[in-house]
Amino acid sequence: MLGFVSENIPKSGALGINLLGGAGMFAVSIYMFFMGGYYDSLIAAVLPSGANIDAYRSAAPGTSEAAAYSQAQLAAGPQVIMATNIIPLVLVFAFLFLYIYQRSRKKKRLEVA
Repeated sequence: MLGFVSENIPKSGALGINLLGGAGMFAVSIYMFFMGGYYDSLIAAVLPSGANIDAYRSAAPGTSEAAAYSQAQLAAGPQVIMATNIIPLVLVFAFLFLYIYQRSRKKKRLEVA
């Protein structure tokens, strides 16, 4: 995306590239916020109903609570990864659309000239 901005919006200069990089970092922070909540809800679903996640999280190693929390993490991790796999699929289609749009724009410019 930084290269795209550099090539197609050269007048934006360093400011345009910086804004795009900042937007990407902001998107990651929003993603982490929501995925953290989703991960915690997946862990809570595996633990006994009404269990306090913080109590399981801070349990002493070797206790049954620590083992249950570890098992809950092992169950929740792959589910979070599967949910995260949606992002690259969406981006593949978005960039494919952008590529096709840019090619059609260049063709129209060449036909006019």
